[in-house]
Amino acid sequence: MSARDDLERLVGRLAAEGLDVTLEFARSPEGTKTGRVVLRGRDDEVVADLPQESPEEMAATLARLVVLGFRTPAEPAFEPPADRPRTGGRRVAADVLVAGVDGYRKGWVAVAVDPSGDVEVSTHPAFTAVLASRAQVIAVDIPIDPAGAGGRPADAAARAFVRGRASSVFSTPPRAALQAESFAEANEIARSLTGKGISQQAFALARKILEVSPLAETDERLIEMHPEVSFCALAGEPLAHSKHTFEGLALRRELLLEAGIDVPAAHPGVSEADLLDAAVGAWTAARYASGDARPFPPGNAERLGGIWA
Repeated sequence: MSARDDLERLVGRLAAEGLDVTLEFARSPEGTKTGRVVLRGRDDEVVADLPQESPEEMAATLARLVVLGFRTPAEPAFEPPADRPRTGGRRVAADVLVAGVDGYRKGWVAVAVDPSGDVEVSTHPAFTAVLASRAQVIAVDIPIDPAGAGGRPADAAARAFVRGRASSVFSTPPRAALQAESFAEANEIARSLTGKGISQQAFALARKILEVSPLAETDERLIEMHPEVSFCALAGEPLAHSKHTFEGLALRRELLLEAGIDVPAAHPGVSEADLLDAAVGAWTAARYASGDARPFPPGNAERLGGIWA
């Protein structure tokens, strides 16, 4: 029996009894993300443990669960918009073509939104290809630190803003650490310069950070965003669920739809989390274009050096 048949059989047989879903992720030293979907019954017994060998497989499994009508019984994945008032950002209509960009395992995924509300998703192996876009504002999920000193006030302000999701905003390492040949060397350099080490997550993004930084200094269209900060601004409060959960993905998709950004159900080779992160970047870019974007830290007036939402 295939994994898909097994999933359908389990959900079909036990949905009435109430199943809970847990997503677990791990990342190899090379940066490859794997995980598993664990289904549990009412007594917390493990009904199924389904290994996922890639983010794409995880996204496909989640999409299949949606098709099967699966919902976590303890609480709804999300309430209807009319029943939950929003206190966050207003609905955004892009007055110009804008784009949000997020890194993914093969390069960069971009979500462009034009003034008519049309959404276009594209992928690019290099960031220079992203800049071929006609978008007038491009918000990218990558730290941009012109000074190269690390330890930015923007990171601290963003962590304070998202509160319970502060761990999603890592401190930008000094550029010298990002240029190191190994994680051990990067850690040593970071400690000597700032008194703090560098995270594996930050070092894994070193190539992308170094790729974007010089381009951002010369291309006036580029601004920095952070998906968790933007989603928090859009919702008016920190999100209750991680993007690595079924509920978290559903909530983020709903928030974007309320804001007028109808994200495609999937895009080949791109995880749903990366797709939604790029989409909320487009929301941020539209706000920046209209002068409504909020800077972190507050009072930051420069295009670079701050995180925009």
